[in-house]
Amino acid sequence: MPVNWKGLEDRLVQAIKDRQAKDEDSFAKLIVDEYDRAVVFNGQDNLLGNAVTVTNKSIFESALRSAFTLAKLARSASEAQNVMRTFINMGIIGYWMGGQLGFTNPPPGAVSVVTNMVVFPGVPPDVKISNASKPEVFVRELVVRLQSHAMTVNIVTSGVTSSGVPVVLSISGIN
Repeated sequence: MPVNWKGLEDRLVQAIKDRQAKDEDSFAKLIVDEYDRAVVFNGQDNLLGNAVTVTNKSIFESALRSAFTLAKLARSASEAQNVMRTFINMGIIGYWMGGQLGFTNPPPGAVSVVTNMVVFPGVPPDVKISNASKPEVFVRELVVRLQSHAMTVNIVTSGVTSSGVPVVLSISGIN
């Protein structure tokens, strides 16, 4: 089953309305926990449908915390936007670096999967913060960018045929 992007957005917006996050650090944790839950529970590669099993969510959380902290110190809205964009991009790329997928579905012609890993963590999503004073607007923009970014993550899966011949397949995108 693909990632439920609308569900992720709705959960984050509801968390904001319910004031589940008491400060920027807990808001960063909430965003990353929900994103990771959505990706790990439902994310799969676009071709074979292997599930995402390993990510680096602590990198993303740390980057978001830094983004929120430094954006508050910015001297202008454009400077704050640049800080947010830079740190969110670093965080989401870090999240996917070293990522792995499950071994359920081997590449065509293979009988088993040997490796299934992220080899390119995707093109930075270029999140634009149109109104940072409204967290719901930020969340909607962020989820749209995270969804488009996931389509740029590249995975290489390798397997072996019944005669022991290796098979390697490159796959683009997590859905």
